[in-house]
Amino acid sequence: MTYGKLTKLLSKERSNYYLAKYYDYLKDKCSDEVLFWLQYAICMMMNKNYDQADVYFSTAYSLATSNCARFY
Repeated sequence: MTYGKLTKLLSKERSNYYLAKYYDYLKDKCSDEVLFWLQYAICMMMNKNYDQADVYFSTAYSLATSNCARFY
């Protein structure tokens, strides 16, 4: 489920906090999923944690370039 859809399910004032916890919980289970890292990076950007977002965008890019055959 995308970050945008998840925020609609939660209260506005705490959604970013809870979603960061949610993605943190999932990261070991989804470590090889490009789209997971993109959503996690978006969450970090919304929390104004830009350094961590950059790391997660880089992770997604690295996975996408190493597994590009999966997307065809």
